[in-house]
Amino acid sequence: MKPITLFASAAVMIIMLCTGCKSISVSDLNPERSPNARLLPYLIPVVDTNNIQEIYTTGVLTTTTQTHTSGTQYTSETSYRHHYSQDNVYNESSTSKSDTIRRPDLRVGDVVSIFTKEVEQNIVDMNKASSPRGYIVLNLNTRVSDSNKGLELINGLTLGTLCLLGMPGNFRSEELDITVSIYNNANTLVKSYSAVAIDEETTAMYYGYADTDTMRKAAAQALKKALKEIRGKIYREYDQIAGRL
Repeated sequence: MKPITLFASAAVMIIMLCTGCKSISVSDLNPERSPNARLLPYLIPVVDTNNIQEIYTTGVLTTTTQTHTSGTQYTSETSYRHHYSQDNVYNESSTSKSDTIRRPDLRVGDVVSIFTKEVEQNIVDMNKASSPRGYIVLNLNTRVSDSNKGLELINGLTLGTLCLLGMPGNFRSEELDITVSIYNNANTLVKSYSAVAIDEETTAMYYGYADTDTMRKAAAQALKKALKEIRGKIYREYDQIAGRL
């Protein structure tokens, strides 16, 4: 990223953090509750978290650890398992070691939460949760994220003063291509559906979100739109799906 763009982004973010912006709400991260008229037998929702972590990351950390030939090394690094718990890792080595690890990204948890709620509220019959008939699996195929570099530059050059007058700080767009696959208990693929959705959110004072929340909101909205489209496809093919579960 060019120095002037970095400066512009930093200036806008500082202004946004120090002044009033909307906060992302629980409703922003929840799918609409609109269950299909005919609900499938209960399916266990599954998200490939390794796949999601490849799509969403706030960057990487490179850590270097050094051990002695006669000792045991201790390092602590962030894990995505179970809400990014801390894992204690012990190694014995006589050499230095550098590890690159991804920083936790809240959008990873958002994807898991949104998909699970979409499935359990709108697609499957929770009254039959004690007898699962298979699995419903989410994969993110591609993600395209964009922002308005012109606005970033203008607000950077003016030190964000135009944002005080109501000018947007940025527009963040998110395009997601997802696949939802349904498997029966024999791990046989029953049906697979794909959808592409786009959302754009505004970074702004007073009426918009802070920059990080804008990215998070756009990602959540794009996912919800794509899942809604797939929900309709599942409803239209209910008989074909239910008959193979």
